[in-house]
This record gives sequence, structure tokens and C-alpha cells, in this order.
Amino acid sequence: MRAGHWARSAELGAGWGMAFTFWVHRRLGRWPFRGVLLFVVAYFYASQPARRRASKEYLGRLQALGQGPGCGAWAVWRHFWAFAETAVDKLLAWDPAWDGGRVTFHGHQPLLDSLARGRGFLLVGSHLGNLEVGRALGRLHKGRPITVLVHTLHARRFNDLMRKVNPSSQVDLIQVTEVGPGTAALLRERIDAGGIVLIAGDRVPVGGSGRGVVKAPFLGADAAFPLGPWVLASVLECPVHLYFCLGGSGAWDMHYEPFAERVSLPRGHRERAAQALAARFAERLGHYCGQAPLQWGNFHSPWSEG
Repeated sequence: MRAGHWARSAELGAGWGMAFTFWVHRRLGRWPFRGVLLFVVAYFYASQPARRRASKEYLGRLQALGQGPGCGAWAVWRHFWAFAETAVDKLLAWDPAWDGGRVTFHGHQPLLDSLARGRGFLLVGSHLGNLEVGRALGRLHKGRPITVLVHTLHARRFNDLMRKVNPSSQVDLIQVTEVGPGTAALLRERIDAGGIVLIAGDRVPVGGSGRGVVKAPFLGADAAFPLGPWVLASVLECPVHLYFCLGGSGAWDMHYEPFAERVSLPRGHRERAAQALAARFAERLGHYCGQAPLQWGNFHSPWSEG
């Protein structure tokens, strides 16, 4: 794993920092929270040159396509700020007192129809916007449990914090580096029981260069995307939907899109088939990045990964 791999650096806003800012928000409100956040963002902005470079590259690629706020220092600062504000929104989405905010759904009827028939499905999301809102809204999906696959041990910290915020959460976070036979069997059981499995499709896995990675066009150049979501989809043999949750400060737009009734990766052509699926996903991710350019919270360069 190269030194610049995203998994080597802690998630921005993880651990005690997220807990403290969440406490400030809950006790004192949004504006005092933003005052604290100013110092947090300033620290990360000054101490994370690799993350600044990744932000500048991403914003520069959007600018070359005639989208986004530019790629200067002010735009990069705004990118950091947008991510930091979203970090607390993530926790707010788990709060049992949260009323769901002002959420507008788009394209969700096929999912509700599937759940009404007792049929589970795989959701492939991204780090664009607030992924956690989609997880916490599981109770709106007729209370069906959601299993979330994550790639980093930092998720354990977030999971612990989320359990403190909402001990009754029906969301189960599973940290994996790859989906082995045991995990696949567990997920298949949950899908067959009408549950929802969620995985992000825009971060390459921890491991050696090129391992579990396919290249697909993204914002004008080939970028690295994980092979895992498409292998998992083929194993689960269930419908696959994409979703992107954009917004913030209590107002979100949740976009669902049907992706495949069933994914098949033919023997001998697995990587080529997965590459085509990743390319379709990357095109939709690029579309929504154009709508909310500051909300892609990756802060690594997929164009240099893999």
C-alpha cells in the first residue's frame, strides 16, 4: 500500500474531535458549533498537504469540465469546510430525536416495492454528500435492518460513537478488507431475509497496488474504482440500486437509481465486466459531483491509485 493511500490517514473529523463538535452542536446549536469548527478546519487544512493536493486536483478536473467553484486556495478551503460540516450531520442522522429533517426522495419507489415483496437489495453509494443519512433512514424503509460494509478501522470509532448516540440503531457496520466466503454467506442470508446491504463504490480497498481495483473514466480521466462492490453484487444475486444523498444542515435530497436487476461476472471476463459496471457507476458519480462539487468527501486522488 503506497504512502498516499487514503487508509493510512485518519478520517477527517473522526474520534474525539467528532464527539466534541457533536456535543457542541447538540448543547449550544449550529452557530457556536461553526465557531468551534473554524479552528478544527484550520488545523486540518494546515496539517494535511496531501489532502489539499487531492482536493485541488479533483476541483481542477471539475473546472476543466466547466463545473465547480474553481480550484484555488479558497475553493479548497470551502471543500474542507463542507466536509467538516457534513461530519456532524452524519452523527445527527443517528440521533433518535432526529425527525428525518427535510428529506426529498427521488426514484425511491422501486426500492419500496422490493421491500414490500420481502426482497432485499444491494445499495451502492459513495462519499458524495451524507452517506449516513441514507443509513439512518433505514427506519423509513419499513424498519428493515441495514448492513454497511466499510474498509477502515476508523469505522469502529464511528460505530462506537453512533451506538452511544443511538443504542437502538438497526444499522450494523462490518469492517472488512475483502468479502470472504463467510461474510458473503452472512450477507446473502440478510438479503434473502429482506434486508439491505450498503457499500461505497468510490474507494479502492486496502492492499497492494492494483489489487481489487479496476480503472474507469471519471471526470475526464481514468481513475481507480473498487472491484469489490460488483463481485459482491454477483455473489448476492439480488437487485442493485445506486443512491446519492446531497445537502446539509437538516435538508437533503436522496437520489435512488436502479442499476441492475442482477449482476453477472462471466468466468474469464470478470474484470472486463466489472470495469463496465464501474464505468457506469463513475458516470453517475460524476453527474452528481457536478451538482454538488464541494460534497465529495474523499480527499484522495483516485487518478493516482491502483
